[in-house]
Amino acid sequence: MNVLRASLSEDQPAAAGRDTVVELACQVDDMTGEDLGTLIADLLAAGALDALAAPVVMKKGRPGHALTVIARPQDRAPLTALLLRDSTSLGVRWREMERSVLPRRTVTVTVAGHAIPLKVVTLPDGGERAKPEHDAVVAAARALGWPLERVRRQALRAWGG
Repeated sequence: MNVLRASLSEDQPAAAGRDTVVELACQVDDMTGEDLGTLIADLLAAGALDALAAPVVMKKGRPGHALTVIARPQDRAPLTALLLRDSTSLGVRWREMERSVLPRRTVTVTVAGHAIPLKVVTLPDGGERAKPEHDAVVAAARALGWPLERVRRQALRAWGG
């Protein structure tokens, strides 16, 4: 007796990965824009996955900023300490949450002799989207005397995705 076993398979779209992050939040109404910019840079350098300040109207009609930091759970304590030390906030709220994250990789292309890394993400339908790294685009544009958009377009054309 002869037996044939067959399997039918299809390419599946890339699934977004999942992980757990913490969101740290506080508000300030007495910090300069320069100090907020420095604080955000320091938070990112200290391991925050993302950090932002959004304008808000606070009590008594005072203008202020809502600070939000996204971080890995193990970075919560040191980033909270940094917020309390370097901002004028009197307290920091936090919560754990899950997030979906697109698979990503870095690809480097060359534009007129300049290496430009691109962040390439795989979308749920299997397609891809790329974005040239801004700092590399700026460096190449300055060296070449080109507008930023020209370098960006050339990098995406070189990727060809």
